[in-house]
Amino acid sequence: MRYSPPKSSCWGHSLGKMKPEKQKELFDKFFGLAVDEYSFSSGSVCYQPDLQDILQNNSFLEFDEYFQRLLNIKQSQPDFSNLSEKQFEICLKEIIHNPSLYVSGKTGVAVVACYQIKAWKIAGKRVPTHSMLIIYFGAKPIITPMFNFKIMTEFEYIRQVLKELEICKLNPKHIKKSH
Repeated sequence: MRYSPPKSSCWGHSLGKMKPEKQKELFDKFFGLAVDEYSFSSGSVCYQPDLQDILQNNSFLEFDEYFQRLLNIKQSQPDFSNLSEKQFEICLKEIIHNPSLYVSGKTGVAVVACYQIKAWKIAGKRVPTHSMLIIYFGAKPIITPMFNFKIMTEFEYIRQVLKELEICKLNPKHIKKSH
């Protein structure tokens, strides 16, 4: 079985206006409680503009220059992709300590991490999986879960952990049978 966000919200589950430091705290708890093995897959940082940003047209340049200096890299792309885990951590710490870089739930910098989950921790037991979790910190905080489960009780356990941590509510109607 696989769980992925509904087509109506293809990017994932909104976390409202949750601040990056709160997200980090909650996801550290989630990984500690429900994930037995995972790896950082990739990171990125991008600028999510609103209409005013587009009309003013200087926010992109400021963003680009700011993160080129922070990461000590030169590039000509509108975002910074394929960041190492260390570079991701630098960017996440930056938006935690400098909240003026984004308006939560609206516009500004988004720092993104993608994790490969290799094993769940279901009621203290290791359960192999091939799952992925993408977390967007900063502007428009969301998570994109692409979870795989062998049986429904595994889904229910992960669902309950996410609910108790008040991260999000997974809806069982978005479970699809694997082929």
